[in-house]
Amino acid sequence: MCKKGWTNEHSLRYPNTSNHNKKPAVKKYTDLTDPNSFRSRIRTKRLKHLIAFISNIIDKENLRTVRICDLGGTYRYWFLFPFHKFNTVTFEITMVNLESIVEDEKTKYAAHLDHPNLIFKTEVGNACHLPQYETDRFDLTTSNSVVEHVGGWSNIKKFASESQRI
Repeated sequence: MCKKGWTNEHSLRYPNTSNHNKKPAVKKYTDLTDPNSFRSRIRTKRLKHLIAFISNIIDKENLRTVRICDLGGTYRYWFLFPFHKFNTVTFEITMVNLESIVEDEKTKYAAHLDHPNLIFKTEVGNACHLPQYETDRFDLTTSNSVVEHVGGWSNIKKFASESQRI
């Protein structure tokens, strides 16, 4: 039985974190569409490392198109990325998930991700086995909070191997 106010299989560790039906005071801390929310500020700080890494790849490889595979990716993850700072580069971001991305998320964030240099693709696939992609298909493979969901050690090694291969 779940504690009151706690849901899902992680009920002992994580409270329900969706913004649906939250009190305004809580939402102001967790709303990614508000750049001043606590969650946005933390996400922006974390993104600095990825931005620097991508900038380095662009400079060293002299790229005009950056092909990124985001394993377990969501539109929400890319919401705060400053695509506008890379005007001369096209980003092709392929988000691979076990299930198709929920339309609600696409609707909520896609309008904010409308940049002329940004192409999103969503695909269904297993990050531990990605035969649909040839070796070195992407310039960068990333994932955010995925490895802990792939299963045991054997799947973790497969996930790491596929991430590096593609």
